[in-house]
Amino acid sequence: MTTPLVDPPIVPAVRTVLVAPDSKQKPRTVDLLNDWQYMEKSLHRLIVAWGKDVAEWNDKSMIHRHVWDQAECVRRLRERVEQFPGGKADAPVSNRLEQLANAVLLAPCLDDALDGIYELILKTLVGAYGEYTAKVHPIHDAPTIALLHEINQIKSQQWLWYRDYRRRHPHKTDAAYRARVTALLNDCGQFRAALPVTRDAEARPAGVNTDFRLSRFSARTEPILPKQPFMDYVRADFATNIEARRLFWAYGYMLEKNLPDDQLAWIYYGHYMPWQWHHDISRHLWDESRHGDSGYSRLCDFGISLEEVGYSGYDQPQRVEELNKIAAERGIPLDEAYARQRELLAPTSWSPSPGSSCISTSS
Repeated sequence: MTTPLVDPPIVPAVRTVLVAPDSKQKPRTVDLLNDWQYMEKSLHRLIVAWGKDVAEWNDKSMIHRHVWDQAECVRRLRERVEQFPGGKADAPVSNRLEQLANAVLLAPCLDDALDGIYELILKTLVGAYGEYTAKVHPIHDAPTIALLHEINQIKSQQWLWYRDYRRRHPHKTDAAYRARVTALLNDCGQFRAALPVTRDAEARPAGVNTDFRLSRFSARTEPILPKQPFMDYVRADFATNIEARRLFWAYGYMLEKNLPDDQLAWIYYGHYMPWQWHHDISRHLWDESRHGDSGYSRLCDFGISLEEVGYSGYDQPQRVEELNKIAAERGIPLDEAYARQRELLAPTSWSPSPGSSCISTSS
């Protein structure tokens, strides 16, 4: 076999044309970026919608982090869209994307929803971003390539958490749910090209056109009551005992973990607010979640577990009232009701009443 004297010519890659005669100076990629932005914003809303149902402490922390991560993904895409001639970050997109997001939202259970979010949608977006960066000009569209690399790095961290979660909680996705979401993904072209938009078929925020309601109570694996009424002793010694004050502040900071789960509802039901508000609340949510982690870490330093002090909610009176009601209706002991609080409180949902801050509940 003879060796060629020269290497074969390199065939240049076929690059995506960003500006064509029919695009009127507006790069074709702008509409695609807006489609991606809508889907990233939808992932933000989907994580928010199901976040209260995630029960384990460390998983809550990761969900709260993902809310902030998603807000940052959306911010990056919005800023890039605005940099293009004719780019408008709030431009309408096809309601086919909304139908897809709603299908993912209306999952039979939490685990199916997580599969839809992290396996079906997230992986498809990562593939679309990777394919795009390989096809566009590495110089002319370098800023877009850079931000997509950043987003995919964020997505890789989200995927690692999901993979770990699924190893701890094995689950087979509901077949009908998976088929429905997959069909809609194919209908949306796997996010490889911008979808045409007509005036009477514009997407609204994910979930707005559904009857989905967030869970009324944040799920948790820890007991909601302390083994002993230790706060009575803390209050008695607070003014004179430095150790009592150290315990008080650790416990108080731990309880701040409740605020981010409340803020999930702010974001979901505040869909009509401008994006900057959602971004600000997402950052504050992540800050408060880390405050809770700090307090919990200090309790662990003291050798105190949540099994001992309990993980009560800011809505503790409502939880107690609901559990007492369930115990009376089912004829079960209160101790059993509190031991099964995660299971018994799960079916309740809530949403803001029109024109007021009151909460309406349904079972």
